[in-house]
Amino acid sequence: MILQDDMGQNLISTNTQLSENTSNENPLILVVDDTPLNVQLLTEILSIQNYRVKIAYNGLQALSSVIKQTRDLILLDIMMPGMDGFQTCEKLKQSTYTSHIPIIFITARADTSDIVKGFEYGAVDYITKPFRSKELLVRVKTHLEHKRLKENLMELVEERTRKLQDAFHSLELSQKELIDRLGRAAEFRDNETG
Repeated sequence: MILQDDMGQNLISTNTQLSENTSNENPLILVVDDTPLNVQLLTEILSIQNYRVKIAYNGLQALSSVIKQTRDLILLDIMMPGMDGFQTCEKLKQSTYTSHIPIIFITARADTSDIVKGFEYGAVDYITKPFRSKELLVRVKTHLEHKRLKENLMELVEERTRKLQDAFHSLELSQKELIDRLGRAAEFRDNETG
């Protein structure tokens, strides 16, 4: 996977396959914020609820982190040095490897234009600072549940599609076999009785 900046320069390149969180482990959340106090507070709140937490202090670290192992959800600050949260979100949503990860912006920017911009870049939610712990946890839980249900639905669709393809293939074989038998029967028909 190659992630590039706006000028086409490679930011991160890897041939490594992403490892999915497919076990029954607790959800893995990436917290991206350049303020250590915010990171500490978010980590404590999430850890109390038994979420596993990884940390990145800027956009590039976040991109690098999700390449190594995909996350179940990302809490992303907007105002960071270098690559801001909008740019980070955009890069994540452009990649087929990371576009499925729900991103919640958690930021002090509360202007309607910033909120709309966050959703336009692909965020699933937007929480303003200072945030309330209970609200944060409910939103995280809701989006993790939505992600799980969406993944289950996709698995079900894939399974049903495979079954339909198998049934269609069996039907095609049965149809060919019937045509072959009718053809052989026609070869052996009695000319007098038809």
